[in-house]
Amino acid sequence: MPKWLKDAGDNIRYKESGEGGHRGSGEATNELKRKLEDFEGKWSERDNYFVNRIDNWPDNKVVSELNRTWDRFIPLYASLVNGSEGWPEPPKQVNNKNLTGFTLKVLRKTGNRLPVSGTEDTCSNLPDLLISSLNRELDHQINKTRREADRTTPDSRKIQERLDETNAEIERIRKKFLNLDEELGLFRADSEGLPDLKAIFLALSENVSRWAKAPIDEGHLSRVKEELEAVIATEAEKCAQLLDVWLIPREEAKEEIIKLERKITELKRKLKASLASYEIDHLKKLKKDLDICLKALKRPWSEMRERQGWQEEKQRREGVKEYLKSALSLVEQASMAIESVSSPNHELMEKFRKLIQDVLSRFSLVDNIVPLKLNDKERLNATKKDEVRRSYSIVTKDGRRLGDLSTGQKAQMAVSVLAAQNLAISHMLHHRIILLDDVTTAYDLSNLTREAILWRQLAYGGQEERARRQVFISSHHEDMTNHFLDLLVPPEGRSMRLIRFTGWDPKDGPRYEQFKIEPTGATLKDGELAERTRNLIKDLGTGPWRLL
Repeated sequence: MPKWLKDAGDNIRYKESGEGGHRGSGEATNELKRKLEDFEGKWSERDNYFVNRIDNWPDNKVVSELNRTWDRFIPLYASLVNGSEGWPEPPKQVNNKNLTGFTLKVLRKTGNRLPVSGTEDTCSNLPDLLISSLNRELDHQINKTRREADRTTPDSRKIQERLDETNAEIERIRKKFLNLDEELGLFRADSEGLPDLKAIFLALSENVSRWAKAPIDEGHLSRVKEELEAVIATEAEKCAQLLDVWLIPREEAKEEIIKLERKITELKRKLKASLASYEIDHLKKLKKDLDICLKALKRPWSEMRERQGWQEEKQRREGVKEYLKSALSLVEQASMAIESVSSPNHELMEKFRKLIQDVLSRFSLVDNIVPLKLNDKERLNATKKDEVRRSYSIVTKDGRRLGDLSTGQKAQMAVSVLAAQNLAISHMLHHRIILLDDVTTAYDLSNLTREAILWRQLAYGGQEERARRQVFISSHHEDMTNHFLDLLVPPEGRSMRLIRFTGWDPKDGPRYEQFKIEPTGATLKDGELAERTRNLIKDLGTGPWRLL
């Protein structure tokens, strides 16, 4: 694959600038556009190159020339192979896939392999590999013929005369015994390991008298004894002799034919060696003709391979192009989204400030805390790669920042910010859960009551389900927890679950008790605590939530 095509995967990877800052989305968009234009320009040049080649040499003419040269190649290849085993059969239909498969089989037959960097589909020099492998095979055959000629060079005419005489002798024997092989098989056993008929007659002639006299008491063997007694030993021997008279000349004729055939094989080898000069000339001419044919074949085949590779490359490029366009579209959308969220949202800031102040006002505060102010200047902290953080400075009425407040005031501010954030961006949250860890320790009793009412409103208040939150509160202070629970008792129709951890086991983990708390008619009516709660609700008002 061309380098400019391989680089396509790098076009949507954003890198940090040399100064350690983050590249703007606009810069990434422009770079993608430049790369896309650059690629399209290079693609256009390559496409024009092949279009011009096709105009000068149309596809149908390439195929026609390939078929014509392949038809010339087949008889030359058959002459080279000369009936030897293991050589692949040339394909009848000529195309790049079939030629590639045929070439790979030839390479394996001749002991060659593709280069390490090449594969069946990508190796660009397959035509050259086919030419070189067949040339090496012809060189091997020429050298082998020369070596055989050096060992033996008798007079070919005399050898041929002896060869003719031997063939004539075999023909004479076969004329005498027209059905020699069939006749030899007439009295042989069909299964291997069993005796033939002659051996059976001989065995009967020598042993039947003894077998017939064997003491046999079992009734089911009486038939065997009867058959043995019916056999006459002398007659069995005569049958064996008659078979001998008939078989011996045929067996001798078969042995003679085998000897003559071995002699013919040796005479042919000597004759071939005596004709080495002619064979070498034939092989040299075959090599020359095959080399010319293969070089003629290489031109249309290589052209076909390149055009097919170009077509496949075009398909891959279209995929890359669509990928880049999609990436560019995503980057542009992301740029717009980033621009939208990066610009200061004064409306959201003001909503956030009012919510914090509204929640904070529910606590018992010292003077000059409210109204709060949010610093309008956003601060972008690139503390992590590809991450932008926004923070606002919260300032009290008298100019104090969070670091100037007491522990209790910080806790009040933290609770206010948590609740305000959760409400301000509730449309962006995928959950309605608030987790609170040990929120009772930083407050006095009055503020603890006010905070409990806040969480109770978040859990049970609101006209719609979306306005309510699932609140989880953890605490390790037993007395404060008991006081907190009285304030969190749910309204009628709702329930609260209490999980009390009682111990820990290394094997089984925590031990705990569960309680389901439901309201009763006297829940908020008895005692001084209920009275104080009602007064607080009256003093605080409903705020953004409906108090229960």
